[in-house]
Amino acid sequence: MKTTIFNSVRTLCLVGLLAVPSAVTALPLEKGDAYYLGYIQDARDLSTSAEVGILNGFSTVPANQSGAVIVNLLEGLVTIGADVNREGSDYMGPFLTALEDEARQTSENLNEEMEIGTGYGYVLAQFVKQEGRKSSAKTLAWLVPATVESISLPDSLSGERGWSLSHATFYRVDRGGSNVPDGGATLVLLGSVMAAFAALRRKLA
Repeated sequence: MKTTIFNSVRTLCLVGLLAVPSAVTALPLEKGDAYYLGYIQDARDLSTSAEVGILNGFSTVPANQSGAVIVNLLEGLVTIGADVNREGSDYMGPFLTALEDEARQTSENLNEEMEIGTGYGYVLAQFVKQEGRKSSAKTLAWLVPATVESISLPDSLSGERGWSLSHATFYRVDRGGSNVPDGGATLVLLGSVMAAFAALRRKLA
């Protein structure tokens, strides 16, 4: 009986350890999914400082609404406005602070799974549409969880013809710490469980 109880407890503990989320999770991003924030209308060739400012202004536009975000650049010497459309986004926050440090932009292998790296949270994907001499752009934005290190992007806008993916940009975020155990924390957790096994076995013996 004691052996049965011990084996049951050990099994439950090991299942709990295996349930710890992996630090690497491929995530397919789509317009309107749970991580979607909205899009920036006609925002082309923006600097990373401008994009970070707009990202940090998304919280001023309510979910499923549109609005303008005002960004001050170069210590307030330059002011730009951006039209933000949050229709199709139920994301209520909290909105983490986007960081310009180590921003990464890529226009290669956009239709494949892409590694964004540890510490990155905001994903921007710019789609362009050419109509004669006129071109338009929409820059879609997502905020992904800390566990996500790789993502995939749609190659076109669902339900909208003529739009193609131009490039993607990844921004680090200030998360204020992470609840995901790293390798060292997992080893400590494993050691604690094994110590509990030993104590339980002595008590049941």
